[in-house]
Amino acid sequence: MRAVAAAIWSPPLAQGWNMNTEVGRVLGETTKYIMDCSAAFSLVPKPVGWVPGWAYVATKSVQIVAYVTGASAHRVYRTCVIGTASRQRPFIELASAEI
Repeated sequence: MRAVAAAIWSPPLAQGWNMNTEVGRVLGETTKYIMDCSAAFSLVPKPVGWVPGWAYVATKSVQIVAYVTGASAHRVYRTCVIGTASRQRPFIELASAEI
C-alpha cells in the first residue's frame, strides 16, 4: 500500500503514514477517482477488476503503481493524479492518524 501512496503523493509523505485498513480504503477510493478521471482520455490502460477497499490495493499494488506512473508521465493524465491527490490528501491524513 505504501508504494501506491508514494506513486500518488510522494515517497516522503507515504513513508510517514500509518498503513491501516482505513488508509487502504482511501487508497482504493483515490485510485478509482484517478481511473475515472483518466478514462475519458482512454490512452492509458486501466488495471482490470477494480474493487473498492484495501484488499484490492494490497493485491493489485504493482498494477496500480504502474497505472499511476503511466498516468503521471502524460501531462493530461497528470492533471487527474494531481487533482485527485489534492482532494484526497486530508482524508488519507485523517485515516493514517486513525481519526
